[in-house]
Amino acid sequence: MGRSLRGPAARVGMAVATGGVVMAAGVGLILSGVVSLRDSASTTLRSTSLLVRVIAVERSAVDAETGLRGYVITASRRFLGPLDAAERAMPNEIAALRQEAQTDHVFVARAARLGDAAQGYLAGYVPLVMAQVSADPPVARSLAVTLDGKGLIDGIRRQAATLERLVSARQRRLERAARASADTAETETIVVLVLLVLLTVIVGGLIGRLVLARERAGERAIFLAGASRQLEEAESAPAVLETLRELLTGRLADACAVREVATGAEQTGGERDLAARREDPAASAAFARLRAVGATASEPFTVGEDVHGLVVTGVARGEIVVEIVLLRRARGWSASEVEETAELATRTALAAHLRRLGATTLELYERSDRTARTLQESLLPREIPQLPGCELAVRFTPAGAGELVGGDFYDVFAVAPGRFAIIVADVCGKGAAAAAVTAMARWTLRSVSGPATAPAAALRALNAAMLRQPAAARFVTVAYVLVTLDGDRAHLEVACGGHPPPIVVGRDGGGASAVRASGDLIGVWPAVALHACELALAPGETLIVYTDGVTGEGLDALPLVRPLLADRRTPSALELASALESRALAERAAQRDDIAIVALRFLGRGGEDGSSTPGAAGTSALRG
Repeated sequence: MGRSLRGPAARVGMAVATGGVVMAAGVGLILSGVVSLRDSASTTLRSTSLLVRVIAVERSAVDAETGLRGYVITASRRFLGPLDAAERAMPNEIAALRQEAQTDHVFVARAARLGDAAQGYLAGYVPLVMAQVSADPPVARSLAVTLDGKGLIDGIRRQAATLERLVSARQRRLERAARASADTAETETIVVLVLLVLLTVIVGGLIGRLVLARERAGERAIFLAGASRQLEEAESAPAVLETLRELLTGRLADACAVREVATGAEQTGGERDLAARREDPAASAAFARLRAVGATASEPFTVGEDVHGLVVTGVARGEIVVEIVLLRRARGWSASEVEETAELATRTALAAHLRRLGATTLELYERSDRTARTLQESLLPREIPQLPGCELAVRFTPAGAGELVGGDFYDVFAVAPGRFAIIVADVCGKGAAAAAVTAMARWTLRSVSGPATAPAAALRALNAAMLRQPAAARFVTVAYVLVTLDGDRAHLEVACGGHPPPIVVGRDGGGASAVRASGDLIGVWPAVALHACELALAPGETLIVYTDGVTGEGLDALPLVRPLLADRRTPSALELASALESRALAERAAQRDDIAIVALRFLGRGGEDGSSTPGAAGTSALRG
């Protein structure tokens, strides 16, 4: 009897012992999965915080460059606001970036290099340029100094972009690991539940609660991962906010209002309300309450007896970027729901800030493009005079997309009755400094030109004027043609200072040849050597004056002109200029220099009564 009881008792004891081991193992597995998910979530939060620090350092560097460049260009200290703000904020932002990387034990070296680059820009380049603005403004505005600053900022932005990509990639790996851990824990938990249910309701209930917690954590991780992808795919800040509203409505709230808050001085006029116009009227009161209490974190509240609200703010770069109000009936807000909403608000704030930064950058580029185009147009003559008995065509195509003003220019003006000056020149370099030299050269040549002034004398006067300027590193190449018209005779006197010689095209496609005029660069030596020449144009012949943008690295445009004369037809000035421009552009994959072409075709006395090609006289083009 005792033996028979001892057998079942032993089996029961063994079963209980086995059940205890299984329960302990099962509980251990469940707790391990929950801890792993929590660790993944914490690590993801730290990665997001590190990303915020990187963006903060990059933005301060861009703000500093914007303020410095505005001060260099205008010499007005009111443009130094962004630079002053960046200098105040940068030390704390760099320290926070390094601390965040060290706390998370990732990307410590890269964070340190980014901080050193940003600090080096503020401590090295900025004081140097500020001193140059005070001592020598033209040097501070030079292309070399500007490109140095642009190179430093581009380096900072490249380091920041690399670090952001690495942090984002790490975050995605953590999310994938969390999902894999959740899937594994789910299988293990099901097995444990089946075994533990056979032993005791208490153990089964405990495991059930743990499973529910795990499932909720996994669902939250998956939801946050999907939400992050949708926020990243939104193309603008309003689209980011609309995406957030759609994610929250239905899942957590009956009504949701989302508002973007502009930062800094633009806070009053830069707010956008995407949902308050069509959602619960209590949202407006909730936003007002948020402002009244100055909330910067999640805060539950109640409206009436059965409406529960939740106010959450999203912060980027230490400032509130997004305000969210959630309203629902019947029940309040759990800690996990508040945490989930706060996480979404932070990610939304970062996404909205990045879109806003991109829009601001695009606006700055467009404004720079418009400014450059306006300045380029102001350096060219508004009207081209009509030369009696002649066709005159002008083609001008600036290089690139208008990011920098080029140094090529042309001018045609009368110096006396029947005498006209044609000038085509190329100033060394691009940008504001080159534009200043361009304006000086153009108006100097106009002022010294007169009825008795030879082209070589005008170029020597320009050379003397340029040597008196502080920008000694600038020089210019000029082709100056003095045209004297007298019935069936067109007498030309040509002087070239370091410029490609003009080309004469015979009538009826009778070949092309270069004018024998040459000389030194203008603005380099005190005594400039110029070898001018004189020639006459017969009716039907054409003179083409151009800049080296037509030929690229070479100085001779004859190989481009001769194929245009193959049909033995007398081309008009406009046809020659346009064909030469098109052929020059087709010769190169990318246009690196401005193209300026002036074509003068002499028609003779019969050309005065309108026999010139319609639309050819005075034709010009400014392309970008």
